[in-house]
Amino acid sequence: MKILFTAFKGVHNTSFQLVDQTAANHILLTNSFQGLEKDISFVGGDYSIVYMFGVDKELIDKVRIEKCAKYNAETVCTDFDIHYLETMLGNVGVSFSARKTDLFRQVGFSTKSTLAGG
Repeated sequence: MKILFTAFKGVHNTSFQLVDQTAANHILLTNSFQGLEKDISFVGGDYSIVYMFGVDKELIDKVRIEKCAKYNAETVCTDFDIHYLETMLGNVGVSFSARKTDLFRQVGFSTKSTLAGG
């Protein structure tokens, strides 16, 4: 399985720091809509999974895994297994929360886990 991790450029950017310490196969994206579209258009390869890390300034000391995204009026969800990502985060002691349902219809997390302690 070929997996790609993406994060935003900048050594002080949290998504960069996370990918830099956890993922071997990653690319760094420009943190602007125009730059992001351009960067994504140059991504080559046939990936089974692409994990994209961003920043939520209201989330502190934790990673939130979302299986749905919204762009304009369109909501896109995935049903792929996130076990690999959860394991990878746990191996480096990163606390995370995973939303298992449509985040736009749900308040709060449906699953909370801190892999560092179990």
